[in-house]
Amino acid sequence: MRLRGALQIFESRIEATPLALCRMMVGAAALVRGLASYFLMLRVLGPGGVRAPWFDWSPAVSLAAVPWLIGIWLVAAFCFLVGFRTRLSGAVLTAVIGYYLLAGASLFGNHIYFLLLIVFLMTIADSGAVFSVDWYLRARPNTKIAYGPVLLLKIQVAIVYLFSAIAKLNPAFLSGDVLLEKLSSFPDAWMSPELAITVSWATMILEFYLVFALWIRRLRLSAIISGLIFHGLIVATMSFYAGLITYSTTIVATYWLYLSEEEMDSLRRWAGRLLRLDVAALSGR
Repeated sequence: MRLRGALQIFESRIEATPLALCRMMVGAAALVRGLASYFLMLRVLGPGGVRAPWFDWSPAVSLAAVPWLIGIWLVAAFCFLVGFRTRLSGAVLTAVIGYYLLAGASLFGNHIYFLLLIVFLMTIADSGAVFSVDWYLRARPNTKIAYGPVLLLKIQVAIVYLFSAIAKLNPAFLSGDVLLEKLSSFPDAWMSPELAITVSWATMILEFYLVFALWIRRLRLSAIISGLIFHGLIVATMSFYAGLITYSTTIVATYWLYLSEEEMDSLRRWAGRLLRLDVAALSGR
């Protein structure tokens, strides 16, 4: 009976709009990461670079192959963003990012691995069901999608926040030393040791909070606002580089997936009044 109930939840149908909005943001993040990866590969594979292959069988990417590899990455990311042959472009993007990560430790990044997992799960989830070129070519049907892959995406995000919070449970981080080192370029008056300790503890607590609060309707709005401010401040203060932009954009994009149909309808009505648009047009119906 429990297995049957779990299967019913997994196979239930939900509105596709949140996943479509998530797909657009993740596609944009993949474009940014693809461009950054091009220049990283030129440095790593060029003279003086350290390839550091993971295994003997790791793909040996030549310098001449870099434009082709990144070209496929960027085309697939753009097609995924606009929803053109979404499942095919998502599968190609997943394969290219996976191939890139296998090429060597010097190219690896946790945020790229996270991007890979999210793109893979979104490809399974039929993220091009609405608000995509595919959807438009099918005369814009009012399509619903299976909840199972979306549930896996939400679980993946919770796991990321949980492990990130657990990793911060150490004296080096909670003492504020890590934060002071990251913000060493800022004036001393902006970040005292006491403030660094406070912010460090608040960061760890917030990540534990996001693990659960995004799932709970009464706490969801506070969680989303806190998460947006948190990731925005990371990008603005730590370093404005592709890794943080990719990670922050990808994980914030998944916040759409936690919104219920009632919350999406409320958001459409608010956006419709603000932009003076037809609510039905905003719903993809």
